[in-house]
Amino acid sequence: MAYNLHVEGLSLLRKALLVSVVASLVIGIGNAATSLGGLFGPRALTGAFMISAVISIIGILINLYAWFLQYNGWDRLCRTQIESFFCTTTLAVKWGLLASIVLSFLGQLVMLSAIMSIGARPGAGLGIFGAMAAGGGILGLAGLISLVVAIITLIAYFKIAEIYRADNVKWGAILVVVGVLLTFIVIGIIIAIVGYVLLYMGLGDAISNVGRLGIGGQAPPPPPPPPSY
Repeated sequence: MAYNLHVEGLSLLRKALLVSVVASLVIGIGNAATSLGGLFGPRALTGAFMISAVISIIGILINLYAWFLQYNGWDRLCRTQIESFFCTTTLAVKWGLLASIVLSFLGQLVMLSAIMSIGARPGAGLGIFGAMAAGGGILGLAGLISLVVAIITLIAYFKIAEIYRADNVKWGAILVVVGVLLTFIVIGIIIAIVGYVLLYMGLGDAISNVGRLGIGGQAPPPPPPPPSY
């Protein structure tokens, strides 16, 4: 049973990583739409903001699935009782990351509503500006909560690297954090991509090492061969 919890937990974290990358790409496309719209004047910029908000909402919904996978992954590792900090990470992901995703969704909805009001209510400039500022504040709060959860998760990945003898998890997590902090330049994106690859490979190494290191007991025996007739 314990062996299965280790493998299932690490596998779910690996899947969550892939889904998170997809969500980040979608949100990145939305942000790029805004930048492109700014090249064609104010009218095009308004449309680009609207498209960006819709795409970002889709990315946030994809992130919700990544949250579900990540929460279940940490929860299984917590239930192995091999490291108490995994239970702390489970709570941080369950409530903190969920709150961040919900706030991001609400913030984008407020921004989208304000942008859509520009054409419908030409004289309501101050109200629209206030709504956009409120939406930005909600997004900022979501980002702050997400940062706290990211720090806790980074520590938990260090624990995984130590327990399962998977150094790529540690280096991958470090590069992902550095890359995200430097996303405003091209090298930051490259660093993040390398980090995600290392982290994905490292989690695969950790899964392999569960049985090799005898963590959680012995692996379940393989199924019997089919009967021969």
